[in-house]
Amino acid sequence: MSAAWMATGLDAKGATMSGILGTLLGSGGQQQQPNEVMNVLQELLARNGGVQGVISRFTSAGYGEHAQSWVGGDPLPVTGNQVSEVFTPEEIQGWASRLGVDPDKMRVVLAEAIPQVVDHLTPSGQVPTENATAALSGLVGRLFTPH
Repeated sequence: MSAAWMATGLDAKGATMSGILGTLLGSGGQQQQPNEVMNVLQELLARNGGVQGVISRFTSAGYGEHAQSWVGGDPLPVTGNQVSEVFTPEEIQGWASRLGVDPDKMRVVLAEAIPQVVDHLTPSGQVPTENATAALSGLVGRLFTPH
């Protein structure tokens, strides 16, 4: 993934990012900073063994086709309800509390963010062997750019 398209807020196919995370997190409550969301996503990756661990959790929940599609391909979307089947209520509540949002909103945020995070961390279609959370800093613009 080139820095040029990321700076413009475009995805690899040239379509604008939805900016849904900024919209979701900025409505009906305190405005969240992108860094806070990135910290939650980094924690999610770290506690689950990186990209491979997240893919494994989605696969175990029956969404392996979705997870594999995020690694070089046409990414299949997931819903907040599907996220609920992958992560425990305690995990979702903990992340929601950190961001000051309700768990339902957190599920939607994760459903939007996780496919983009996996896509971002697997630009060559290869899952990194180590925890590559440091590379998330370049994703902030993608997740928060309005269309």
